[in-house]
Amino acid sequence: MKRLLYFALFILILVSTTMTPQTLNLLPVPEKITLGEGNFVLTHSFDISIKGNPDKRIYPYATRVLRRLSGRTGLFFPQDFLTEKSIEDTADCIISVEQPGKVLLNEDESYSLQVFSNKILLKSKTDLGAMRGMETLLQLLQNDDSAYFLP
Repeated sequence: MKRLLYFALFILILVSTTMTPQTLNLLPVPEKITLGEGNFVLTHSFDISIKGNPDKRIYPYATRVLRRLSGRTGLFFPQDFLTEKSIEDTADCIISVEQPGKVLLNEDESYSLQVFSNKILLKSKTDLGAMRGMETLLQLLQNDDSAYFLP
């Protein structure tokens, strides 16, 4: 009888763990997550472009994010530093910012992050939101036997 109970418990645990949907451990928890098909695979040619009207603090921040990605993946990216001249429509990651943010209570730090198989789009009203979005991007980094990717 105990063997039957243990076997049933084992099957129940096995089925419950295989049927759970993929979850992403992100902090802070996003308001909405929609997982699509495919992944963006990071390659040695990965680059970032910043468009719009951000505060100048976003450029060294994005450079640090690029360095952190390089450190986690072992890939060496050709882009050394991001500057106001880092505006390319062909970049792998395009960050669009409407206006500079102010470090105040109730400042809009929301962002929209879309990851496609060939491009990453990060849109935000303020550069503070874009910085939060870049942190989420780092949290999304995953790997398998052959590549590093973003779901």
